[in-house]
Amino acid sequence: MAASYLRRTLNDFSKVDYDQRAGIQAFTSLDVERVADDLQLSQQGEQRGKENLPPASSASADLVESSILDRVSEHMRSQIEALRFQQSTYGSRLAQIDISSQSIAAITKAPSVQQFKAEKERGIDGLYEVGQRVKETRREREQFRKTNKLERVARVPSGGKTFLAFALLVTIFLTESFLNGSFLAEGNRLGLLGGVSLAAGFAFVNILAAWGTAKYMVRNILRRNFFWKLAGLLGLFSYGSFAVGLNLTLAHYRDQSAKYSDQLGVRVLEQLESNPWELADINSVLLLFIGIGFSLIAFIDGWQWTDPFPGYADIEKRYLRALEDYEDIRAANIDELESIYYDMKQTAHSSLHKLDTSQSEQQIVINSHTTLVESFSDFQNQLERDANGLLQRYREANIQARDAKEPQGFSERYKLTKFRPEQLITKEKLDADQSQLADAKTQLSKAVGKIEQAYQEAIETYPTLESNILNG
Repeated sequence: MAASYLRRTLNDFSKVDYDQRAGIQAFTSLDVERVADDLQLSQQGEQRGKENLPPASSASADLVESSILDRVSEHMRSQIEALRFQQSTYGSRLAQIDISSQSIAAITKAPSVQQFKAEKERGIDGLYEVGQRVKETRREREQFRKTNKLERVARVPSGGKTFLAFALLVTIFLTESFLNGSFLAEGNRLGLLGGVSLAAGFAFVNILAAWGTAKYMVRNILRRNFFWKLAGLLGLFSYGSFAVGLNLTLAHYRDQSAKYSDQLGVRVLEQLESNPWELADINSVLLLFIGIGFSLIAFIDGWQWTDPFPGYADIEKRYLRALEDYEDIRAANIDELESIYYDMKQTAHSSLHKLDTSQSEQQIVINSHTTLVESFSDFQNQLERDANGLLQRYREANIQARDAKEPQGFSERYKLTKFRPEQLITKEKLDADQSQLADAKTQLSKAVGKIEQAYQEAIETYPTLESNILNG
């Protein structure tokens, strides 16, 4: 700031008609030689000395001395204006810093333990709600196991296992369609395309019936209830009858299509009624066993699609889903608390840093102002010396040219009336600012400590809390 003012002063005073020369200080010294030349001090002193002026009895300043002192006063006024300008700049900067307002704002923004605890309690309430679902589904699972005398863990298929099981169904469908289609193509008017199309229809029914019967009907054999077991046995018998009947029908269709081209449906039914187990071609026999084989594969796939005991996997899925929801909410709560904790801590540290910066800036402004006042004091001392030097130059020339005794006033030194700069900030105000600043820092530090303690307590509480929620 002082350097900026010095540059501005050098530029301004190079254009105006002040009796001063630019120096390296914030205030410019009086240009003594210029004043001496302008007032012609040596010539005036010699001329007035020859005339014995001022008279020896004169104790006051004569016209020439008054002119010197006027020039000194004029220069003094210009530098006082420069001083006031600088002081105004420092005063504005100090007002902008405003330690008092910043301290109050920092305390207002201090982390709130109550807010942190409120967020913690809100998260715990959500955990209790989800935890209740976990306990209910777990009780349901335990009751199911007890009722059905199950001691093993439920086999819940993963996404990968389900995909592989589905891929197996698609594979056997395509394989059966192609293999059976090649057998059925011989007697089909559309050839291979017709054979594959017919085989695909039979394969779809063959595989879907086997898979669905195993998954939804036959597994009832494992239930404890007699009627459920009976339903499962009926489902198994129905599956076996349907699989054999369907594939035997397809084999007879292949036999009849090789001999006849019309009324194939009627001929197949007649053959099934009269002699169902007689097949005329080995390819038809192969077609029968291929169909039954693929049916068995689809049956096994349906049986292993999920846990074989009906409903066991569904209950386990509900329990695991509730437990997963609980873990997700628990992790989200901890993340939220951690986020709030770090945000509050960051806000507090930011406020502390801002207060430290403001304190440093205030001290810099005060120190700079002190340097400015000291520089102005040095300037006034130098101006007083320069004024006496100019007076002495005039007086010496006057005395040397005089016949009479020198005037009484020539022996007196000029005393500059010193200007006392205004105080930038009172000691009381500075002490009050420092007190508020220290109090704000203390409160912020305590708030950070309380938040850290609350955060640690919250994290340490969760294991015990989880035991109470899930097992209470």
